[in-house]
Amino acid sequence: ATLTVQKEDYQGTYDGLAHSASLTVKTGKFLTYAKVYYSDSVTVSGENYHNMKTAMPSFTKAGSHTVYYYAVCDSYQPVSGTLSVNIQPAPLKVTPPDAELTYGDDPAALLSKLQAAEQTQEQLSFSGFVNGETAESALTGKTVIFATDYARYGTSGSYQITCTGLTADNYSIACQPAVLKV
Repeated sequence: ATLTVQKEDYQGTYDGLAHSASLTVKTGKFLTYAKVYYSDSVTVSGENYHNMKTAMPSFTKAGSHTVYYYAVCDSYQPVSGTLSVNIQPAPLKVTPPDAELTYGDDPAALLSKLQAAEQTQEQLSFSGFVNGETAESALTGKTVIFATDYARYGTSGSYQITCTGLTADNYSIACQPAVLKV
């Protein structure tokens, strides 16, 4: 006899919560289900299923995760396969502070000043952290590089201040440019 498999992969955006795929394996008889064994690291087979967990693995971190399963039930042919849990990074916007510069001043001095202040990241504005996370808890790469499109002795007006260098495992980071008034 053959077991009936109903499976549903998970696809979502990082929210700081645990997510899993869904799997039901039935015999076809009323209220008779197969016993399912799971692994998130190795293929589950007839040789190793006794060493595996019977609870579906769940995942919190962004990334593509594979769940291997093996289902058994007396008098039925075992079934095996994989499920996917795909958690996309959450969008995170970071904005450097607006600034002013006197015509003729070197923008490199301003950028150095911002760079020094950045060490505590108090000068940056963040939008998009989830589940109570902060820059301190979520960022893995915290070295910010500031840049501007203004060149010394350029035309007076408004220019952009941008930043790069921040990284986070669970976020897709985009810099929202700030304004540099000259």
